[in-house]
Amino acid sequence: MAVLSADIELGTREFDKLRQGAYERAGIRLPPEKFEMVRSRVITRVRALALPDFKRYLTYLEGPQGEAEWVHLLDVLTTNVTSFFREPAHFDFLRNHLVPAVQQKRRNGGARTVRVWCAAAASGEEPYSLAIVLETALPKADGWDVRILASDISTRALAVARTGVYPESHLENNDLYVRQAFFAPGPDPSTVRVIPSLQKRIVYRRINLMAGPWPLRGRLQAIFCRNVMIYFDAPTQERLVNRFHALLEPDGYLFVGLSESLTRVTHPYRTVAPGVHQRIAPRTTT
Repeated sequence: MAVLSADIELGTREFDKLRQGAYERAGIRLPPEKFEMVRSRVITRVRALALPDFKRYLTYLEGPQGEAEWVHLLDVLTTNVTSFFREPAHFDFLRNHLVPAVQQKRRNGGARTVRVWCAAAASGEEPYSLAIVLETALPKADGWDVRILASDISTRALAVARTGVYPESHLENNDLYVRQAFFAPGPDPSTVRVIPSLQKRIVYRRINLMAGPWPLRGRLQAIFCRNVMIYFDAPTQERLVNRFHALLEPDGYLFVGLSESLTRVTHPYRTVAPGVHQRIAPRTTT
């Protein structure tokens, strides 16, 4: 077995090839100032494969196992920071604007169906937060059929999300009703588990937002793609938000992170609240 030195160097050539591959496969920008971060994270994969250096690792990426290895590599290169009800104004908007809109459509003869895509689900706190809001406002007992597609590029994060098990401390900032109604004791002390009926609202899939076609059918009332476009350049952001547009209902909403902006890109939305953009029908020519 090869012995890997703790201080092996990541050369400029190797760094540039890793940057290029991450951008081409997932739209992820890795600027020069991320050099040390990339080295420290990629070295975990070099060690896992018992390879002697980064140069040999690049050769491995170009070999028959390369595409499978890129799945693991993108796992370690992405940061999955999230929490329950992160940026709570968006969940308030969902409750105060989207929910009344679908209820009004139902009164006008529409179906009791709601479809939402959480496109950067990370370890699951965001899609479970969405499910809690929608279950509270549109309970299954009243005939509402609510489904959430939760996706991420990280298989590691999705594995956590599927279990629905979290440290109890993750709920410290949530009210007692949420803790009692939607969580049960977890398998270990100081852990909690999302209740099965809430888990059934959500389907988890690994989806690379830069790949296609996406495995979605029908129109969505909302897409949450928050705090992921900060890793993309403007042309990539523009392609992505325009692809989202085609999936939304005519008055559907795209939610992005509060630190993100669509001002640098051309897009068919109108901004209705910070980080909330409503679909505008494309112009037609006669």
